[in-house]
Amino acid sequence: MLASVSIILCTHRNDRYDDFEEALNSLYAQSYNNLEIIVVVDGNRELYDRIVKNGIVNVDEVKGKVKVTFNSAQYI
Repeated sequence: MLASVSIILCTHRNDRYDDFEEALNSLYAQSYNNLEIIVVVDGNRELYDRIVKNGIVNVDEVKGKVKVTFNSAQYI
């Protein structure tokens, strides 16, 4: 049995959305089949909504599962 591998992909800028999609597609293209991809959107509600709207939330894929979370912590 293959060990499960969790990958955390952090993003926070709308203007780098194309880079985010490229990174996510690269993870989908991996040959290892037991992946869990966790996307953390750091403090950008607009970007989080865009990702969810585009259907990249809790999507069952052949390669694993994608989970999207929003970090709303305030830094001082």
